[in-house]
Amino acid sequence: RRVHGGSRSRSCSSTDNMTTVIDLPNEDIAVEVARFFCKLLSLTTSKDETTVFYNTLTPSIPNHLATLVETLLANHSRIFAETNPTDVESCFNVLFTLIQRLDEEQDNRIEVEDTRPKGKKKGDAKHKAPPPEPKVVEPKSKLTTAFVKAIASDSARPELRLKIITNAFNLIHQSNPIRVQVLQTIVDFASSNSLHTSLSSSFAQAKLWAQLCGASPAQTRALLRSIFDSIVSSSTHNAVNLEVITSYLALYQGETDFSSVKEAATFAVIEAIRLPDVFRFESLYQLDAVKSLEKQNRQLFELFTIFSVHRLNDLTTFDNQNSGFIAGLGLDRSSVFDKMKLLTLASLASEQSQISYDNVASGLDVPVAEVEVWVIRALNAKLITAKLNQLSKVVIISGCVRRHQEVQWKEIQGKVAQWKENMQQLLVVMQTARANKERRQ
Repeated sequence: RRVHGGSRSRSCSSTDNMTTVIDLPNEDIAVEVARFFCKLLSLTTSKDETTVFYNTLTPSIPNHLATLVETLLANHSRIFAETNPTDVESCFNVLFTLIQRLDEEQDNRIEVEDTRPKGKKKGDAKHKAPPPEPKVVEPKSKLTTAFVKAIASDSARPELRLKIITNAFNLIHQSNPIRVQVLQTIVDFASSNSLHTSLSSSFAQAKLWAQLCGASPAQTRALLRSIFDSIVSSSTHNAVNLEVITSYLALYQGETDFSSVKEAATFAVIEAIRLPDVFRFESLYQLDAVKSLEKQNRQLFELFTIFSVHRLNDLTTFDNQNSGFIAGLGLDRSSVFDKMKLLTLASLASEQSQISYDNVASGLDVPVAEVEVWVIRALNAKLITAKLNQLSKVVIISGCVRRHQEVQWKEIQGKVAQWKENMQQLLVVMQTARANKERRQ
């Protein structure tokens, strides 16, 4: 939701629990937030001191609201101590509503000045006018920047501070360029206060948010790099984090130097192998940054290729030739092989509509007695859709996840090329036969 400057928005009342903002002009909101701020301040400060502070605020109303905001931000930490978090959050939400209005009014004034036509100066045409002095570009959203910086400047009650900054981010219009700076602050604050996991699901949208507010490629890369560093430091392993890292690596498509993202590419590949619920690797495997690992980390790229396009017997061969390599990546060898068995079963299911128990057991290197267990595991992982015919000892396949689509497309392209060549040869034979027939006639 966007609050437009000068217009009337929602309301705030300073009861025991601050509610949302009502239809009030800027100066009335300023009075309300000043009163409520001082009410919270009085919980930890003497009445006389609170009164003195309130009296320093009132001269700023109504003509110097930016000064009032700056004073409140300079003293913001004073109401965090031993205060109800809901009241603190409400107070800062209303303060930020006022900030948004003031920033928007100021930004609009800057835009009007920038677009105002410049008239020609009168004077002697023979003498050139002196070059204009360099114009000082006033930054936009100054109060928003100050608000976020102030809240993030202290680590006392970090969960509450993070929530206040996140509320501010959600209130900023998605096209406002300041949004990417606020999001960067959120990432940095969450990381430095070990709060990454509380926001990990939201970070999956970070690239989209950056694009919507017109962030530069450098800003987007810096933002996603910060999120990647936060993921690494948090030691959390999930598919959402992998999605974020994949988005980060995709920003380097078409480049030739991947030294700056080698760590991220390596981490992403290991995570893709590690995560028990990740079975599709195409989006990661096709990235140039990941392909560069073929030269930079040959063994890891070979292992990832096996998971992307090959089967259990290939993994067994790799493991025999590279003893200890899987464990050296911090992966559990047993879990890695179990995951490969499920992928192998999906490959078998893509080739035939019925698979005998013996063929499944052979492909997965398990006893026939365990075949049904592995089929059920593949069903639960949504890798296959199938029924078990226990009398005939057959797995009846009705659907499956298609693996290594790139390889399959290459095979299809090869078959089409071969068909085209065969048709051309047949056409030559037919044309030759026709020419011979015409000569005989």
